[in-house]
Amino acid sequence: MLDIPIVLRAPSPVFVRRIAFAVAIALCATAQAVGTWTPMIATPPIQPGSLALLTDGSVIMSDAVQGSPLWYRLKPDGHGSYANGTWQPIASSHVARVAMPSAVLKDGRYLVAGGEIVSGSDYSTVEIYDPIADTWTMGPDMPAPNLIDDTPATILPDGRFFCSAENTSNTYFFDPHTNLWTFSSSIVIGSSQAHERGWLLLQNGTVLDAYLWQRP
Repeated sequence: MLDIPIVLRAPSPVFVRRIAFAVAIALCATAQAVGTWTPMIATPPIQPGSLALLTDGSVIMSDAVQGSPLWYRLKPDGHGSYANGTWQPIASSHVARVAMPSAVLKDGRYLVAGGEIVSGSDYSTVEIYDPIADTWTMGPDMPAPNLIDDTPATILPDGRFFCSAENTSNTYFFDPHTNLWTFSSSIVIGSSQAHERGWLLLQNGTVLDAYLWQRP
């Protein structure tokens, strides 16, 4: 798998990702009894950022260089090998983002929001990538005064994007079909702010929240 687990955010998230990528840009052969790592034949021409597996089996990746809106797509070769796959540029996003919440939607599109580092001053923007049309479409901002930043998010079973705010304890639903944000509730455990948390969608449809800086 290509995901790079980073449990605690270091002072420089971009620097951490550079180190992690240098160590872990490889593929794990999970089908074997004992996993092995295979180096990538072709490395991407950008500084690796966020990764996501699209529904067609390709991998989408952002450029982690601050201010860069570039994105690339990894497609496996004819034998299904990602190690021997090829990187191809895709349409650039409207907003350059680093360390942002993102998710693959039920219809195969890819949503990104906010970001710890963004171009401009609006940390609440949303845009959706259509892999078939190779286009990015801007969505409405999370309602003010909320900011998104690098906050946790997940896709709910009904297809809505569930996301927390960075500067408040508020959480919101975003419906990619109606293009509307709806207030959900406020987080009451941990910090008064809803960032620096981990979220996991459980099998019963509820979301497990873990606050990063609070020990039991």
